Amino acid sequence: MSELIWGNNLNEALKSAVKDKKLLFIAFANPDCKMCMKMEESTLSEDPVKEYFNSTFMLLKFSSSKNPEKYLRLKVTETPTYIVMDTNGRVLLRLTGYVSAEDLIDKLQSACS
Repeated sequence: MSELIWGNNLNEALKSAVKDKKLLFIAFANPDCKMCMKMEESTLSEDPVKEYFNSTFMLLKFSSSKNPEKYLRLKVTETPTYIVMDTNGRVLLRLTGYVSAEDLIDKLQSACS
């Protein structure tokens, strides 16, 4: 199974999302966040999640230490936070904290349909 490729340029991701008819999945995480690491090591590394993400989303990841303006703009106050956004900037889903692979896919499919 292919790996997830995370970008960090919102403008480029938006252009690609429009072209490829995908949504944006934005992850806000920090290297010292235990739940962020748990999400990376378990949920986000499972094949069904990777398959669904690669077919549906342009992926972005931001760290508060490197991208504080993105946190402020999207009103992110804790990590991990995950936001699904359409190409018009409308937030379709916001999740905070650890989510299992099955729950994540269920919540994404409900929000994106």
